[in-house]
Amino acid sequence: MAFGLPTLHRLAEMPRATPHRPHAIILTPTRELANQIYDALRP
Repeated sequence: MAFGLPTLHRLAEMPRATPHRPHAIILTPTRELANQIYDALRP
């Protein structure tokens, strides 16, 4: 959540992304960590 909350705050202030042009990307070394981050930020 250390990077997740500032990222979500920044994204909330921007207009919606257009297809194939994301505003943010989160890179993780493992699929399991990616799933944990997704589950934490989804709600």
